[in-house]
Amino acid sequence: MTKKIPQINVAVNFEEGRGFGPMGAGLPTNFLTFDRGYVCGTIAALYHNPSDDDGTRRTNTSSRALTQLAMYAGGFGVTLDTRQFRKLERKVREYAGIMEAPQYATTNNLAFARYVLRHAAARAKVEKVI
Repeated sequence: MTKKIPQINVAVNFEEGRGFGPMGAGLPTNFLTFDRGYVCGTIAALYHNPSDDDGTRRTNTSSRALTQLAMYAGGFGVTLDTRQFRKLERKVREYAGIMEAPQYATTNNLAFARYVLRHAAARAKVEKVI
């Protein structure tokens, strides 16, 4: 029996950069208890942002690393070798460290980063990447 995932819709602001504003505002407080693939896919979508029509990139290295690692953590069909995994992990840990600052205390950003790091490491261990 598959677990029913509640329908949630959270807006993504494509006019601003990714990751240093409140990410996932409006998600239910128990969001991180939902299906891992669903959570990781949602986090990846929140941190990803295509280039604007004028070619301006609204992402940064932290948001791109979190997007990629979230897809890996969610079990998506992406493969990482040890070097790639460690590079992404290091960047997301750096981002998580920044998100520990008091001005981010009311956001989901740190919880999202920690969730992705935990689940990505679990997959990497199973796949003997680390």
